[in-house]
Amino acid sequence: MENAGSVYATGNFANSSVILTADGKKVLDENFDFSPANVFSQTIELGSLPEGSQLEVLDEKGHSLVTWQQNPMN
Repeated sequence: MENAGSVYATGNFANSSVILTADGKKVLDENFDFSPANVFSQTIELGSLPEGSQLEVLDEKGHSLVTWQQNPMN
């Protein structure tokens, strides 16, 4: 199963990182130059994302711009 996602920015963030962890392991760690015209989009073969999976976007200094975490499905 493929999982697809996109990250949009309202400003310019050169040399940023997009990091996805699943089951405590990095499955994606990409550098990207964000801008309103430059959208990050990626498709990954993972199956379903395990509970607790996390996506984080960091600026070039390592500061978190946004974090998303998979919540348990009830």
